[in-house]
Amino acid sequence: MSNFKKLIKFTYVIILALFFGSNCYATHIKAGEFSARRLSNSALEYEITLTLYYNTNGTTVDPDFVKISFGDGSPLLQRVDRLSKIDVGNNTTKNTFVINHTYNGASTYIISMQEINRNANIQNIAFGNSEVPFYVELQLKINPIYGLNSSPVMTVPPI
Repeated sequence: MSNFKKLIKFTYVIILALFFGSNCYATHIKAGEFSARRLSNSALEYEITLTLYYNTNGTTVDPDFVKISFGDGSPLLQRVDRLSKIDVGNNTTKNTFVINHTYNGASTYIISMQEINRNANIQNIAFGNSEVPFYVELQLKINPIYGLNSSPVMTVPPI
């Protein structure tokens, strides 16, 4: 076999190795958290903040909005535009979505967000975890006894 044919075969092997050996990233959500802050003594208006952490390594997925359910029978999913996006290093961006919402009365509400495309290879989720939707929720208890209650604000990013 000539050296030229050996070189051609070697080149094909290298190309195939690069093609099949590369990592493919089709997912993007690493973590997320909700918080709620009551805005008024007289109204049941809350500032709802959703913070999502996105993987920026090998993906161009970067939504400008999310859809949130407020758990009170208002339109099932409401669009919330992104307020800010900050690169926090380690191929991660911190995206903040904020909206004000007024509740009708005292009760317990589940504020939630669900999205496909969670990060792959999560150790405590079964096989095929990138196909399991990412879901985050906040249970908001509105009760006159609590006064101006707000949810805790996490100080350490969940990534």
